[in-house]
Amino acid sequence: MFEPLANLMAWFYEIWPSYGGMIILLTLTVMLVLTPLTLRGTKSMLRMQQLQPEMKRIQKEFKDDRQRQNEELMAFYKENGINPLSSCVPLLIQMPVFIILYRVLHGLTAGQNPDEVTALCPQGGCFNPKYLNESSDLYQSLASHTTMDWLGINLAISPSDALKIDFVTFLPYAVMIAVVLVSGYVQQWQIQGRSQNQQSQNAQQQMIMKILPAFIGLISFGLPGALVLYFVTSNLFRVGQQWVITRTIYSDEALAAGVIETSSEEKADKSAKSDTAKKAIGPSENGKAAGTKGKATPPRNAPPAANKAKGSNKRTSSGRGGTTPSLPQPRPRKKKR
Repeated sequence: MFEPLANLMAWFYEIWPSYGGMIILLTLTVMLVLTPLTLRGTKSMLRMQQLQPEMKRIQKEFKDDRQRQNEELMAFYKENGINPLSSCVPLLIQMPVFIILYRVLHGLTAGQNPDEVTALCPQGGCFNPKYLNESSDLYQSLASHTTMDWLGINLAISPSDALKIDFVTFLPYAVMIAVVLVSGYVQQWQIQGRSQNQQSQNAQQQMIMKILPAFIGLISFGLPGALVLYFVTSNLFRVGQQWVITRTIYSDEALAAGVIETSSEEKADKSAKSDTAKKAIGPSENGKAAGTKGKATPPRNAPPAANKAKGSNKRTSSGRGGTTPSLPQPRPRKKKR
């Protein structure tokens, strides 16, 4: 079980003859293999966000019967091809890889005996690598060294062991742990930032995603530096992967479906277009208002005859200067005294 991974590490060491480079290449390979599962989980999450109104309807309809609610939701997930934990699958699959890598690294750096002197290690105390072919470059390198040095970091010891030596030795390990923590929560920020409503994520999934970065950062303190480097590389890879996903899958599908909010630039552009449209409509409306300006507005409750001007009551001759009976007679003027 351990030999295939050890041989793969030996092959990567021939490509990049560096302990750290070997771990980075191995990590990138694992991440690329898991990429299809990551994309599948992302699309499943997007589908959940699009169907969120129907899911809320089911939750509201069966709010008094939790068992029936779960059954209906599971049937709904199955009908629409949704896996609520799909985004966690790549992380769960990495656990066996992590365990195997831990055992392989322990075997590669085991067997240090200060009194053991070999042709490759005349000073004594060198590694006695397991799972490797003795003719491989990685075996030859480990069997002649007492440390796995990379950029001043001994990848064979843990941050806690480095802290026991002195604080200066511990500093590079502290930087790696900090990168693991920060990059882990950056991923959560990226995923949550794509969701307009945080309730679109499964409750169990939210809990796992919040706890996992802190858990990995905590256990990194007692793991070999090679595994901490594995976490650093995988987290940075996923940050870049989520950046690409946000600008491809979500920009094309989620924006069209109205699942996620537009960026500030897009909002500004929409606002500018709206102002332009208002200006285009404005003059015609102002013209209508200007055309009615100056005209007297008749009282609402006035009788129809009151809307006519005084000069509109004209006399019409009918034989002897009479007026048409339908028109009101003018009021007699008072004589001046």
